Amino acid sequence: MQINKNKIYRIKIAAVVYKNKKLIYRNEVTLPTIYNLRSECRKHILRETQYRLRNSNFFISPRIDFDLVRYTQEATSNTYLRYRVIEEKIVKNVNKPNLILEDAPKKKELNSSPKLSKDKEQKQNKNLLF
Repeated sequence: MQINKNKIYRIKIAAVVYKNKKLIYRNEVTLPTIYNLRSECRKHILRETQYRLRNSNFFISPRIDFDLVRYTQEATSNTYLRYRVIEEKIVKNVNKPNLILEDAPKKKELNSSPKLSKDKEQKQNKNLLF
């Protein structure tokens, strides 16, 4: 397998809660882990789903748009999980590698005193000497 240096892969997890067949909560999270191969991502998702099936109350979802489902005891509120692989392109700027740092406005130092003119600085220095 060849690693594509211009692409990286991440996992996006969506958690959705339906209560009485109405959507009441939805949250999507992109995991910070970076993978070089799509197959690595798929393998991680497979391990995660197998772990949840073995060690929690999640089951394989009968809905085709979700991977796992957890039913409540009342069966009125169900939690669905969806795992997706996201492909991102790496953009490198040769001319300005630290674009954000260079273009950001400079912060004023808190402990610095306002700059004095050269004449005032010289007077202050003379007063300190005598």
